Amino acid sequence: MSVRYEQAETLLNAIGIYSVLSQYDPLFVGTLPIDVDIPGSDVDVICDVSDHAAFARLLTENYGDQPGFEVISPATENSYTVCRFSCVTFDIEIYGEDRPVREQNAWRHMEAERKLLLVGGEDARLAIRSLKRSGLKTEPAFAEHFGIGGNPYDALLEVADLNVSEILSRFG
Repeated sequence: MSVRYEQAETLLNAIGIYSVLSQYDPLFVGTLPIDVDIPGSDVDVICDVSDHAAFARLLTENYGDQPGFEVISPATENSYTVCRFSCVTFDIEIYGEDRPVREQNAWRHMEAERKLLLVGGEDARLAIRSLKRSGLKTEPAFAEHFGIGGNPYDALLEVADLNVSEILSRFG
């Protein structure tokens, strides 16, 4: 694991993310766990949330005093809640939706990217970081590097369902 990942994990533990949000099955996802982060990459935590009002209150009670704190919780049929704030040297984004965390797109994208990195190795990791530094978001950077056509967000969801052997035969 990278130094920045370890720093982020230490911070999440220090501010009690895992204990405060334990009932929501919090999971650290994104670029840091798979080591394709660049300076400015945020810390992403996803949660399984059915009561968005209670979730927003809990976040506000525990992190509302942090710089840049905001909670966005649109009242829609496919509800989700996003909370953002800064803490120490990281921007943190907590996302909650009513779906098990390992079925959420953020987890599935990260799993697809992890599998692609197993195939592409360190050269792919360096290329992805370079593409991200040039301004691409993570999913489009992976799609460009691995020659994955179509909408990169949807295409990576399809890759997430493949095993490493299938990925190797398609992208290796």
